[in-house]
Amino acid sequence: MTNVFDVQKILEIAEANPNISDIHLSANQAVAFRINGEINRQEDAGVLGIEAMEIIIRQLLDGDPQRFDNFLWNKDNDFAFTSKSGTSYRVNAYFKTGEMA
Repeated sequence: MTNVFDVQKILEIAEANPNISDIHLSANQAVAFRINGEINRQEDAGVLGIEAMEIIIRQLLDGDPQRFDNFLWNKDNDFAFTSKSGTSYRVNAYFKTGEMA
């Protein structure tokens, strides 16, 4: 994975593998994919830092500062995101042990 700060790159990896059903992103953890029912962390891609998670969540919220502020205030946000390829995703952004996930 060349740039874990670019959510589109992460989505492209998932879209290329029909066995991936979910993407799990958490601050201070490696990107993980649910493949054939099991969560597989992509340790070779490195760990997503707190700043990386913020960038990714902002990207998923289409760069809308008001939506991001609402997420920070509520500590949770369920929404839909459509990738550049047109694939729609259900997203649940929340705080887990004080960090964005």
